[in-house]
Amino acid sequence: LAFDQARGRTVLFGGAAWGGALSAETWELESAAVANWTRHGLGCAGSAGTPVLDSAMVPALGSNFAIQLTGLPPLSGTVLLAFGHELAWWNGNPLPRELGAFGLPSCRLWIGAAPLGSVLLPHAGNTLVLTLAIPANPALAGVVVAMQALVLDAAAPSGVGAVSNAGI
Repeated sequence: LAFDQARGRTVLFGGAAWGGALSAETWELESAAVANWTRHGLGCAGSAGTPVLDSAMVPALGSNFAIQLTGLPPLSGTVLLAFGHELAWWNGNPLPRELGAFGLPSCRLWIGAAPLGSVLLPHAGNTLVLTLAIPANPALAGVVVAMQALVLDAAAPSGVGAVSNAGI
């Protein structure tokens, strides 16, 4: 048993199988995936530019995780924030999905929103900061969560709103 410092892995060679037979197998223990936050895809413009969904934090079990949505219209309004875990398909359609048929030309859906996985949020203008409590439940380790925002904005070029990038 040894630690391979160059690759950051613990390596085990040999051992004994049931019944006492010697083993010539090599096993490696990899470190668990490290949580992170990344932007995914691009948003489309509203009256105040393109909204950007971002975070300066790394999510962790048992902590609060703050996300920020900037590029909102200067007057108060509403944002639909969708959560999901699917990045390749949504309702049988491949992602990203063009949203022109929904009155949002040049906009794309980057995530597959989960059923009942959306929330309407008021904003006071320009920026929305939302803090999410992440439970300290080990079963959540490694779970991928994605989100994307629809900014309702009648003054947007589409007359409907704008869509942010996704965050994973």
